[in-house]
Amino acid sequence: MRKFILRRAIFAVFSIILATFAVFLISRAAGDPLDLYANSGYGLSEEGERALRKKLALDRPVVVQYGLWLGKTLQGDMGETLLERKPVTRTITQRLPATIHLGLVAFVGSFAVGIPLGILSAVKRGSLLDYCGRFIALLGQAVPQFWLGLVLIFIFAVQLRLLPAGLRGDGLWDVKHLILPSITMASGGLAYYTRITRTAMLQVLDSEYIRLARAKGVSNNVVIWKHAFKNAIIQPLTGMTLGLTFFLSGSVLVETIFTWPGMGDMAITAVNNNDFPVLQGCVFFFTILFVGSTFLCDILYAYIDPRIRYD
Repeated sequence: MRKFILRRAIFAVFSIILATFAVFLISRAAGDPLDLYANSGYGLSEEGERALRKKLALDRPVVVQYGLWLGKTLQGDMGETLLERKPVTRTITQRLPATIHLGLVAFVGSFAVGIPLGILSAVKRGSLLDYCGRFIALLGQAVPQFWLGLVLIFIFAVQLRLLPAGLRGDGLWDVKHLILPSITMASGGLAYYTRITRTAMLQVLDSEYIRLARAKGVSNNVVIWKHAFKNAIIQPLTGMTLGLTFFLSGSVLVETIFTWPGMGDMAITAVNNNDFPVLQGCVFFFTILFVGSTFLCDILYAYIDPRIRYD
């Protein structure tokens, strides 16, 4: 088990370095970063350009630049934004809680609704409940998030005036501002968990050991929740990483639609303003969240299925 965790930890660190280095290279390949500083109101002279180039280590190889950036980032220093001249770390930490708040609510909601719905759809195969579950899964995968978000705003904010159209609200538990964006973000994940749980449960329920348990007189609830669900949950748990990836990437679109003050909205603003220090910081934190969730999923997967520990 220790070797398994150690291998996954090394892979997680390597993934973070590879992802951040790729974005670092792209930011340098787009042009001289010093041009962005010149366009942000610096009015650089030749002496000022040389001094700033030396300060930013732009006179060194890209690998050395990345090493210096990574070292400062690990110490909590990601530089300053190009326009507002504020520390990137402080800007990101101010926006990060809003993204995590929305993402966790959407993730927990999709997982808590999609898993039971998939189980009921498999157990009641061919019934009206099964068709409803399959329709919800199909609808969640077919409807684009931007369209769903706009429709929800039009119905519940414009026509009915029951919920606000955007912003986060005053506090963590301001439910009114959270309902529409969380439903929009959770729609795809709910459909995914419903579909994959139903498929996994159907495969397990048709297996021989389930038939043997029923032949021995084991009650239906014990067969479903103790025997079938324990083996079927492996696939949805593995897909948890994909679900978290979906929520992290989907936050950019959802936060833009609902004016949610998170990192997704900040990343779009950074792209429009060519503010590559902010963009690098966003990618760094998104990568850590994704790799951390993957690492946690691997550990949970190993505990559920002991055979994974020896792979």
